[in-house]
Amino acid sequence: GWQTTASDGMIEFWRSPIALPPYFNVAEGTQMVELNANEVSTLYQTFCVPTGGGNLTWSIKHRGRGGDHGTDNVTPDVAEVRLGNSLTSYSVLTTMSDTNQAWGTYSGTITIPAGNPGTYFIMFSSVSAAGGFNSVGNFIDDVQISFTQNCIDSDGDGVSNSLDLDSDNDGC
Repeated sequence: GWQTTASDGMIEFWRSPIALPPYFNVAEGTQMVELNANEVSTLYQTFCVPTGGGNLTWSIKHRGRGGDHGTDNVTPDVAEVRLGNSLTSYSVLTTMSDTNQAWGTYSGTITIPAGNPGTYFIMFSSVSAAGGFNSVGNFIDDVQISFTQNCIDSDGDGVSNSLDLDSDNDGC
């Protein structure tokens, strides 16, 4: 379900173990993604949430690659976590800034209000890479997204509409 804004449509996946210095190993599982596959880009996923609102919880791990192919251990790679109704209308949830020495962990919970437009985009967007190389930088891994729906009980019987046999109390 992941898509990219890269003009060539490329998403760069790395599989562990990697035959490079150990700081390139994945944080979780067997693979990770590099945001800057061949150019600065945004990795995103579109999802629909009920118009009744709820809570969106997210977490991600981020790590710099090192601008000069792993030799810059001091300058961080920088990326943003964004949420919005489109790729151009969004809020920045956090800015991730990490060198290639350790994985940074970022997380948060956002309340999606009732009456929301229903479709959202969660985005991981490259801001800069150490050394200024557009095709190197911003590893991400262990992305987790969950949504908890606000349960509507329109007839007030203590049973949410999604589980109620007669949610409007009309006898049908």
